[in-house]
Amino acid sequence: NNIMWWQGKYYIGMFDGGVRVLDAQTLALSHQSFSPLLAKNSIGDIQVGPDGRLWVGCTDGLFIIHPDEDIVHFTEQNSHIVGGIIIDITFDKEGNAWLCGSKGLSLYSATSHGIVEVRFPNGFWNNESFMRGYLGSDGTVYMRNGPQLFYVRNGITDFGEIGLPISLSDKWHRSLADDGKGHLLLSSERGILYMNDDGSGLIQMGAGEG
Repeated sequence: NNIMWWQGKYYIGMFDGGVRVLDAQTLALSHQSFSPLLAKNSIGDIQVGPDGRLWVGCTDGLFIIHPDEDIVHFTEQNSHIVGGIIIDITFDKEGNAWLCGSKGLSLYSATSHGIVEVRFPNGFWNNESFMRGYLGSDGTVYMRNGPQLFYVRNGITDFGEIGLPISLSDKWHRSLADDGKGHLLLSSERGILYMNDDGSGLIQMGAGEG
């Protein structure tokens, strides 16, 4: 599901196969040695955080790994993490981590170093499942579940849904990026969509999946 370069090796997250480690010098592929749980769980996402640690989202919550320190493992039983596989880890400009799972959204606080209990305001989209996140160049955090695109900025005070100019149906197309000039690019089953960050001014590039 994801591959990240960390501490001189590639860490590969696999569906139903845990984490594998590839040594780029020897091309040797091995099992990770951090936790037995990471040898068998389905891995939703692997990221290197602003703190330099390896973050692994999986069917058993979230692991935060540093080779010289204890491994931190957040589960439903010991934290406020929302249950289900964590498929996406997106860091905002303050270093907080937005954790998207199969049952909704959780938030890791860079200040408290824990997953906090958030009282999301009415209308927030924290119960949406299987979202992918992206940090925009202006600090906006975007989340996409496929057909819908959401945003949040300034903590959780400014949030909403960006109305897409065309209807999308495929939930597995969740990639997006921005160009730093107020435009978004979305992959879709109807080509690459290029638009203003408010959903206006659509330019549709191609007609097939992208």
